[in-house]
Amino acid sequence: MSLTKSILEGNRLALARLLTQVENDLPEGHSTLAELFPYTGKAHLIGVTGAPGTGKSSLVNQLALQYRKTIEKKVAIIAVDPSSPFTGGAVLGDRVRMRDLSGDEGVFIRSMASRGSLGGVAQKTASIVQVFDAAGYEIIIIETVGGGEGGAGHRPPICHDAGDHPTGVVPAGLVRPVPGATRLGVRWSAGATVFE
Repeated sequence: MSLTKSILEGNRLALARLLTQVENDLPEGHSTLAELFPYTGKAHLIGVTGAPGTGKSSLVNQLALQYRKTIEKKVAIIAVDPSSPFTGGAVLGDRVRMRDLSGDEGVFIRSMASRGSLGGVAQKTASIVQVFDAAGYEIIIIETVGGGEGGAGHRPPICHDAGDHPTGVVPAGLVRPVPGATRLGVRWSAGATVFE
């Protein structure tokens, strides 16, 4: 059975295999993604960004739980983490805070290393979104690297471009933007602001 057919039939192992191929920029990932492209364009995207420690992962966890409990939508979460200086892989801190979702077959959490990309997301995030979209995930939540965790020169997060609903998470008690936050684009690119 082809990888494309397996993914369209909901095979999670095939989906994980393709996500790795796409993220690693392998030729077989490119060809499968091209085959899946006609099945994209249906998912609703939610981008969540904010400074480190503001509760982005907690918010994503609660959003996914609500979507699963109230309207039973399939939810994919792309958690972009800083890259490990040792392996280059994702640090995986975000997944630890989403334990409530483990074991739910209607939720797929994928951690991605930023791999030095600026803007809060990894270079292949848009392609990973297309894979999840084609695989039938109706809600795709993209949690960016925390503002400032991606290194110097962090440009405004992709959420204001890619998400149907860009959301900024701001720590409680913050009346005015932190100096420099406007340069990061965290405060002003959000369509909604959540105070944790």
